[in-house]
Amino acid sequence: MSPSGSQSDIASQATSSQATSSRANSLSDYRLLALVGQGQFAQVYSAVHRRSGRLVAIKQTRHARETESHEPLVMCKLNHPNVVRCHEIITGATGYQLVLDYCEGGTLRSHLNSTQNIAAPLPIIEIKTLISDILKGLSHIHRNHIVHGDLKPENIFLTYPSEPRKHRYPLAKIGDFGSARPLRDPSHSHKEIGSPTYAAPERFEGQSSPASDLYAIGVMLYELLVGDRPFSGTPEALKKAHQTQSVFFPATLSSSAQSLLTTALHKNPRKRFRTAAAMLSTLQQLSEDTENLPPPALPKGLSQSSLSQAAIAIPSHGISAPIASLTTIPQGCCIATDRSLHLLTRRRELLSIARFRQPCWITVSPNGKWFVAISKQPTTNKITTEVPSTNKAISQHTVSQYRESKGMLGSFSARSGHQRRRFLTLTGPLLTALRSHTLQLIGLDARHFARISTNSTKTYIECFTRRSQFVGQMSLNLPLSQVIPTATPYQFIGLSTATARAPATVVIVTLKPFHVQPIRLPIEPQKVSALPWGYLVSYQRNALLLDRSAQVLNRLSEVPTGSAIAAINAHNLLIASTKTAAKNDLSLLVANVKSLNLDIIF
Repeated sequence: MSPSGSQSDIASQATSSQATSSRANSLSDYRLLALVGQGQFAQVYSAVHRRSGRLVAIKQTRHARETESHEPLVMCKLNHPNVVRCHEIITGATGYQLVLDYCEGGTLRSHLNSTQNIAAPLPIIEIKTLISDILKGLSHIHRNHIVHGDLKPENIFLTYPSEPRKHRYPLAKIGDFGSARPLRDPSHSHKEIGSPTYAAPERFEGQSSPASDLYAIGVMLYELLVGDRPFSGTPEALKKAHQTQSVFFPATLSSSAQSLLTTALHKNPRKRFRTAAAMLSTLQQLSEDTENLPPPALPKGLSQSSLSQAAIAIPSHGISAPIASLTTIPQGCCIATDRSLHLLTRRRELLSIARFRQPCWITVSPNGKWFVAISKQPTTNKITTEVPSTNKAISQHTVSQYRESKGMLGSFSARSGHQRRRFLTLTGPLLTALRSHTLQLIGLDARHFARISTNSTKTYIECFTRRSQFVGQMSLNLPLSQVIPTATPYQFIGLSTATARAPATVVIVTLKPFHVQPIRLPIEPQKVSALPWGYLVSYQRNALLLDRSAQVLNRLSEVPTGSAIAAINAHNLLIASTKTAAKNDLSLLVANVKSLNLDIIF
């Protein structure tokens, strides 16, 4: 088959080498969920297979050119954990669609952007893990006589593997083979150089080889170690720098790292590493303990304010149990315990919404018009809520459990104060869910809520309508210990479970499209909170305020130990803490953030 094979040739080879089912699929077998990214010649969507429920990425080409036929051809040959796998190729009149692995961690570029608020590069052990993954994938690509041709952080995709690793860093996969070429192609046949920032000197002359790919990895390794790229400027300036300019190494870089980069970034391709395996062997010899890289530190000049000095105590009458969750809604802030739900209004009135005879998981819709309560004791026959008749914020209901069900689901909604009563039987997925460890319920929108459950290796996100109908499920190969819905629809912030090998990490999980963004901070986070304009991460008796892009804005001191924090509105924070755990001595405080001298414009 010639490299410029027809679409029928592509489909034939894909079917023979990577058939994933007994019958050929079409694009109609997938339900497109959301646009993930787009370029000049393609769009990438997240999608789910209608029968199996598998989450995939679908790359749809536009205005397909003859040279683009190399991408499906080369991807048919590749099958490696560190390469984005092509499950099948669907051809059409306007081009082809590649059904690919879905990588919820985004790209290496987005991973680097999420750490820009810290004045230090990534930890050396994380750098070694990421680059090792890339080199393993590249070794497989080269063994199949393929040159990638456009390696850069934007084409390295991250996912959390199902198999446990020594550290909880995401797994790196090489993707986007739009510039890939079989080695048998003439060396001067490829004039496009991809990104000039990562292009080897010979690429500017139209030459391409495995050594060119290793040079690109050398540039990425330099960027990860130093925090900047070796060369910058216009395409013409980059061409001159790559071909003639020496690479500058800062004094903080160890001699072994400098030696590795000197070989990887040699101007002469014959004097670089001969193979990806050879570069990997040298990389693994870098010490993780003797590197001179500075430890992560908070940004210089970060302002600090005392939260306790700005806080005013308010009565907490009627709340006699520890706080399970705080949720900001348009009417104020909902306070949930295991057996009750309360509302602190914008006028600082504390209202009792519902009380339960048994412990429950409770969530409130983002619009504040209904809440769902699921009993934590599914064998109980009946459970009743008691709602004051004066409450208009969330409508009044009595919720009972069907005797034949193993659990209870109550739905509350308001229409101009009109009272409605609805009994709902738990569906099979919810009944099954009750047998495992539920972490939290969170409201997603005006019609849906999600149940978050976790075990030692995974987190499951199950979506239901407020009438208990099961919609779908996603899973994340990362156990979480806390989840809080954010002001962004279909998004929550959480903490990964700490282990002896890995400390807790702050992660932001978006469901539409599914994306997991770890936030690297120079602290050991203990709790997270979501605010209308950002996030708050507590540690010891301090907290960091982050904006919505996860950039550190301020530091708060004198934060009550073990407190839950949420917003009543854009200007006021509610702080709930237990002074004495044995006596459930609850303290409610309200702090006006305008008095904290924060670097925020309201």
